[in-house]
Amino acid sequence: MKILFVILTCAKYSERKELQKEWIKYISAGDSVVYLDEAFCVEYDYNSVPVKYSTFIKNCMVFNEFDWVFFCDDDTFLFPKKLHHLLHYFDCNKSIMIGRTGMYEYYNYCSGGAGFAVSKKLILKVRTYLFNNSITHFPNSDTSFGRWAKLTEPDFEIIDRIEQFQTQHLRHPDNDAVDIDSCISFHYCGEYDYNILKKYLKYAISI
Repeated sequence: MKILFVILTCAKYSERKELQKEWIKYISAGDSVVYLDEAFCVEYDYNSVPVKYSTFIKNCMVFNEFDWVFFCDDDTFLFPKKLHHLLHYFDCNKSIMIGRTGMYEYYNYCSGGAGFAVSKKLILKVRTYLFNNSITHFPNSDTSFGRWAKLTEPDFEIIDRIEQFQTQHLRHPDNDAVDIDSCISFHYCGEYDYNILKKYLKYAISI
């Protein structure tokens, strides 16, 4: 199984790439990483960020080489082998999205910061849709993707893993009782969080 990791970033947060090297070095052979930076859109405000998603998806020519695409932010800490373990149980040839689900304007989506996985079948369908239709960009990249998925594949399966994809960093009060061993990712992570979480990487599940 191969995963394409797609990380939303920009030049002013370049130092975050150094932190992310801690978990990126644990990705499996055959996996790959793409940074969504100014090459895809020079955004002037947060509402312009979804353009990076649509530009990348329309122009990416390698989706067929991967079973899953995992979208996340540049302040996300991820346990790559735990993600592999989770995705191992799902069929990439079905239209599936997996992550921390939410609702926006009466349709479901997966929260982008902590990351969400998209099957090969679904990402290819979304790519075709973006090529052939006038595109509406919603306020966030994750809500935009959820809407595009719904438009192209109304009955796609969305799987909630709210307990495994944490939207806050370790110091946030909501994470006081979080069991790190059970989590796949954490959002809003800085150096403090990385220094704690990276100690768990070598013990993460491997298949």
